[in-house]
Amino acid sequence: MSKFTTLEAHIGDRPHDPYQPGETREVDDDNMVKHLVDTKVLGEYDAKAETAFKNKAEGKAEKTKAA
Repeated sequence: MSKFTTLEAHIGDRPHDPYQPGETREVDDDNMVKHLVDTKVLGEYDAKAETAFKNKAEGKAEKTKAA
């Protein structure tokens, strides 16, 4: 199983929850995503990008200023 970092949003195998930039995608066969790597939709796995994506997804809501 190989890991890739999502560089551009795409549907992939999740039509109701598209992959977002920074998200990690795991695949069994690299040939299945070769076209996505060639077109720069997926890139080499980046652990820092995965951590940043998870932190962003789990982050606290920003405070808003009262008018």
